[in-house]
Amino acid sequence: MLTGALFGFISRSHAQTVQEWSEPINLSRSGVASQPSLVVDSQGVLHVFWLDRFEGYKYVESADGVTWSAPVALQFPFSVKQTVQPVFVADPKGMVHIFWLSEKNELFYSQASDENLDTPAAWLSRSTLDNAVLDFDINMDAQGRLHLGYIKNPVLTSSSGENISPFKLRYCRCLHRYLSMAEETGFPNLLTSLLLRH
Repeated sequence: MLTGALFGFISRSHAQTVQEWSEPINLSRSGVASQPSLVVDSQGVLHVFWLDRFEGYKYVESADGVTWSAPVALQFPFSVKQTVQPVFVADPKGMVHIFWLSEKNELFYSQASDENLDTPAAWLSRSTLDNAVLDFDINMDAQGRLHLGYIKNPVLTSSSGENISPFKLRYCRCLHRYLSMAEETGFPNLLTSLLLRH
């Protein structure tokens, strides 16, 4: 896994300049890495997580993007069989908010301080937000409020296999201090991006 590929997902397009790209750094030190996630915490430290085909989830960090810690395998609560990768969102108050789907498509939430991100046992307030979730996306606005959009799977009958209810789109504004979720009306950009993925 190369950092050049990671930063390409989060940077905005800018006009070309005479500055050259740095050489890519192989963070995983293997060829079996997938599903990378990058989060920059409130102190500017870069945290990278990915799924290793043989060792499960692995983690590295860097304070400057040049010198990286050695990859370590950690026991995160994420399923290695889930194709929707976990999402990490850092807030300006030193907390990182973590959202993921279980193998049973339950949407989970937890949070960790910048210092405890690599210690899942120290994460706070793990909770189930909803079940039968197909996909989700998270954004944080300029005021530090989290915005969660997700698609629920259709509910099937056990006898006929027909849909009881179709796919449902949900949008919630989360006041992340207590993660109180207020479902809102409208069709924000978050849900539009989810629909484009499906």
